[in-house]
Amino acid sequence: MVSKSVELALKVIEYCKCLETSKNYVISNQLLKSSTSIGANLAESREAQSKKDFISKLSISSKEAAETAYWLYLCDKSEEIESPPNKIIDLNNELRKMLRSAIISLKTS
Repeated sequence: MVSKSVELALKVIEYCKCLETSKNYVISNQLLKSSTSIGANLAESREAQSKKDFISKLSISSKEAAETAYWLYLCDKSEEIESPPNKIIDLNNELRKMLRSAIISLKTS
């Protein structure tokens, strides 16, 4: 999951270069924050002090992926912003599914 989160973050960083206009700065900033936070929380989960702490970090990553999906959706639907590449949307959706699956498995084990 970590490698996919890194790949997503790098692709979002590249995409956000086209959003760096004054009217799109806020959206670009929010998208950068949420997408890079996914991997940051996954990295932090490696140092979890308990199973509960581990699940918590994965849950935060999942929430950040959901937020990333929102910003990508907004960019895609806007007539003023270049739509994000499908690869970014697909990667984020894949990460969301992986995170949800891991959280469910951990909670039931």
